[in-house]
Amino acid sequence: MNKLGTVRPAGLLFLATCLLSGCEQLSKLDHQRSLPATAKVVVVFLDRSGSTASDRDLYRQAVSKILTKMHAGDRLVISPITATSSADFVASLDREFPEPLPTMDILFDNELEYEERAKRKKEEIRAFLTELRQHVDSVLDGESKSPRTAIIESLRIAAQVFAAEDKRKGVLVLMSDMIEESDFGDFDRLSVNDSFTTKEIERQRAARVLPDLSRVKIYVVGAHAKSPDRAAAIEHFW
Repeated sequence: MNKLGTVRPAGLLFLATCLLSGCEQLSKLDHQRSLPATAKVVVVFLDRSGSTASDRDLYRQAVSKILTKMHAGDRLVISPITATSSADFVASLDREFPEPLPTMDILFDNELEYEERAKRKKEEIRAFLTELRQHVDSVLDGESKSPRTAIIESLRIAAQVFAAEDKRKGVLVLMSDMIEESDFGDFDRLSVNDSFTTKEIERQRAARVLPDLSRVKIYVVGAHAKSPDRAAAIEHFW
């Protein structure tokens, strides 16, 4: 997957990585059919805080780019960044991409009937993609029900989604300025330095809540802060 955004004058786009630790795994999904070797589950968390209001069009463009990379058997999970606990989390959208129409069998398929089925399948997929885009619009335009930008809690939720997948590869996309505002802390006020980062990693590791995203490709779209120095510090933390 290519990078999903562009660097803004006062911002940055960076690839985030997370260290691994113990994380309670959900039961493995029991797929009733074989999946392509390239099948993936893409989890998208959308930041609806006031500081990202100017980024919504960028988020929509990024989602459109993601949709062009999705194929049959891929799973797409979308949610606002949430302070909901992983035990209570319910995805805003969780859909699997439909199978394409099989190639015409010249021995058994009637050409006219096949063309009609192909037309219906094309319309089905077009309607499916339209529905996804409309859903993203409704999420981005909707009022946030969470008073906090709990990115860390959302990472824990993502880790559990990926832990339940044993066949599809994981991709996490965070569409956010990456400024944490939660019980964990407020990145606009805290001194986010190496000491702070080390202490937080150790705290989460000791509590066995540090998310395991070691096998997941992670992308961030729209990260930025009030100053280049602040942006660099936040990037370094993540």
